[in-house]
Amino acid sequence: MRSLFSSISAATIAVAMGVGGLLLIAPAQPASAAGATSDLSVTYFRDQQPNGQYDEGEDLNPGLLYAQDAAGNWYGTGAGDDGTFNFADLPAGEYQVYFQLANPRSTAFNVDGNERMEVVEVPRVTDATWINSRTGERSTFSTVAGERSVTTVTVSSGSDMLQVGVSMISSTAVVFTPGSEEPTYEAASIAFIDGADEIASYESASNGDYLAVTAPGGATQYNFLEAAMGVVVTPVDGYVVESVTATNSGGEALTVTNAGTGVYTIARSDLTSSFDRATFTVTLAEAPTPTPTETATPTETPTETATPTATADPTDPADPTTPTTPGQGTGGNGTGDDDGLASTDGGNGLLIAAVAAAALTLGGAALLLRRRTA
Repeated sequence: MRSLFSSISAATIAVAMGVGGLLLIAPAQPASAAGATSDLSVTYFRDQQPNGQYDEGEDLNPGLLYAQDAAGNWYGTGAGDDGTFNFADLPAGEYQVYFQLANPRSTAFNVDGNERMEVVEVPRVTDATWINSRTGERSTFSTVAGERSVTTVTVSSGSDMLQVGVSMISSTAVVFTPGSEEPTYEAASIAFIDGADEIASYESASNGDYLAVTAPGGATQYNFLEAAMGVVVTPVDGYVVESVTATNSGGEALTVTNAGTGVYTIARSDLTSSFDRATFTVTLAEAPTPTPTETATPTETPTETATPTATADPTDPADPTTPTTPGQGTGGNGTGDDDGLASTDGGNGLLIAAVAAAALTLGGAALLLRRRTA
């Protein structure tokens, strides 16, 4: 009995411990959720039609692609039959994906957001996981140390895609002054435009042109990625921009848009390959000499005060005693018949008196002369 009891008790305890153990791990995350995976399909292409997106036939197969998760685990794969790189069953999370440089002078970009990718050094890792792009089978391999372009992608459950392109679109500019066939650096300053970003220029002493470079004072070629690219022209005093033209590497003319404030642009998609070059030719003219405008001195004309006009005296009403018979009037010395010489204003009467006095004087003088003669 004791043996049976002991056996039962031991069995019961074992079951209880087993149940207790299950209860203890019940709150943990289910294995299916903890092991969520996704297939990451990567398209790597040369932007042969420089439009910033993948076009059929542009696939690029430079070798191997590497991916590193947040925990530091490394993965690698190659191109499949369709040209894509397939990382099958990657655990969900954020990854750094590394691309072998197609050309040391090219620039890689993530199509999502047109992100310009930086170049970093990848270490040698001997315990990386190789994923067969065609079958998904896994094995161990070693990464190769060296420089690679890198971008970030988030892998979630299901299937994710990543598109990365490479481009080498570059640009130069030359400046000419009136009547000169030799380019000059002295008559204008030149910068370049990639979308909204202003790019530095480098003066190439070999042929007189300006080259778009990655940093001021440097000589490393800058590669353009935005839809619009161009130049910013700032003439020195005494010059103005007469014209700006542009050609591709084959000498074919490109359409130039005057965007104002000295900015002249072309459409990057008008170029013909991923390594094409746009050359801008800037022709200057002498600035017109401004003619000074003389400001007329205002003439102040004094305002004359008008002389008041004298108001005429009111006309006296006619004297009711004034005779209305022709030939009669009120003279200056009285009233009477003056044989038409009398006047109502008295002025003619004075004249008559003066004439009479003169006559008397002449008469007296004549009489005196006669007596002396006698």
